[in-house]
Amino acid sequence: MPALDPGDLVLLTDASGVTGAHIVSALASYGFRVRVASASPDIPDLPSSVEVAPVGDWTVAGAYRAATTDVDGIVLPLGATAFAESQVRALLSTLPARLKRIVAISSTGAISTAAGTHSSDEWNTAALEVHEWNEALKGVDTQIAQLAAVTRAEHVFWDHFRERRRYDPVSLATGEPLGPGLPGELERWMRPCPEDIETPYGNVLDVRDLAAYVVRALAIEEAGGERVVLSAGPLFGNDMALAVHRFLKHPSLQRGNPDPDYRAALAERACAFECRNVLRRDMRSLDVTLADAQRAMTVGW
Repeated sequence: MPALDPGDLVLLTDASGVTGAHIVSALASYGFRVRVASASPDIPDLPSSVEVAPVGDWTVAGAYRAATTDVDGIVLPLGATAFAESQVRALLSTLPARLKRIVAISSTGAISTAAGTHSSDEWNTAALEVHEWNEALKGVDTQIAQLAAVTRAEHVFWDHFRERRRYDPVSLATGEPLGPGLPGELERWMRPCPEDIETPYGNVLDVRDLAAYVVRALAIEEAGGERVVLSAGPLFGNDMALAVHRFLKHPSLQRGNPDPDYRAALAERACAFECRNVLRRDMRSLDVTLADAQRAMTVGW
């Protein structure tokens, strides 16, 4: 199937939060017409050019029928809840004949969270197995449940298109979005913090890069059929301590270790990914993202 062109209509199934706002802006800036699906007709700060398509119970088959009418592309952020799988099935049941491409936004956690280097061919079967054990034992582990939910949802997405390769599917397995307006755990390091600088926080990606990659996934023909891993690398407490000290040089704050060899050794102990540049765009470094997030937080301090 061909890629999308400026002027094509793109449905975003979730425009909430800072990430949603960045994606809407990136889609519109490229020249796509944008429609967002929402349970509410009123979405704050949404540009007037963006259509809003009401969706009721989005876990029910046919819920997206009106929202998907006449769309050329769909962007589907996968949730990390027990309802994520049902939402994917509901959307896939109403794909229009004219659809060119659908892009699912998944997580690197659907591949792995274990130390070592992983590829886009892998799935987080460990999270699925542990979650099944927890369910059998009536136990609760929120993080494992979220990893299992997004892994299952992405599985449903790809299984659908293995059977019906009528459209061009793409999935983006991304690190946690971070950046201006999305500081993550950074604020905790702006105060006296007892945590070790070697505390890992998982893989991250600049939210502005994520939005740009969504556009590329729709617009680049070769991206069709690809599962693309997007990560700026693993984040540690050390990275955040260094970022904070560039702006707030207070003696009571945790100090980071800027030595490149030390930082490289930390990264080798983390979960990492082979990131093929299918989308032909460089991403911001972790330090740049943290600096911009820190700068946005400290305005007026």
